[in-house]
Amino acid sequence: MNIMNILGWSYWFQQPYIARGTTMWIWVIIFLAAIFGGLILKFVQQQLSEKYKKKMANSFSNVGLTSGLLGLLWLFLRQEQVPFLAWRFWLLFLVAYALYVVIKNLKFIITRLPEIRAEHADKALKEKYLPK
Repeated sequence: MNIMNILGWSYWFQQPYIARGTTMWIWVIIFLAAIFGGLILKFVQQQLSEKYKKKMANSFSNVGLTSGLLGLLWLFLRQEQVPFLAWRFWLLFLVAYALYVVIKNLKFIITRLPEIRAEHADKALKEKYLPK
C-alpha cells in the first residue's frame, strides 16, 4: 500500500476490504484495550474521594468505553462489508472524538484544576476565621 493513498478521497469513502490475520487482531486488541482501560478507570473512580479527580476519571473512562465499543462495532461492520457504515472515515471521526475529549480533559487538568484548588484553599482559610 502506498502511503499517499490516505490523501485521496477514495481511500476514506470507499468500501474497505475485510481485515484478515494480524491486522484484524491488532484492531481487536486496540479496541479491547480501550474498553478495559475504561472499565479499570470506572473502578478507580469509585475509590477516589476528591470531586474533580472523580470527574476526570469518569470522563477518561467514558472516552475509553465509547471509543472501544464504537471501534468494535465499526470493525464488525467492516468485516460484514456493510456499505457506508464500514467506511474508513468513521474511524477517523472516532479517533478525532477521542483526541478532542482527551485534550480537553488534559487542558482542564493543567490549567483550570490548579486554579480551582487554590480558590478552595483560600476559601477554607477565610472560613476558618469567620464565625459560624
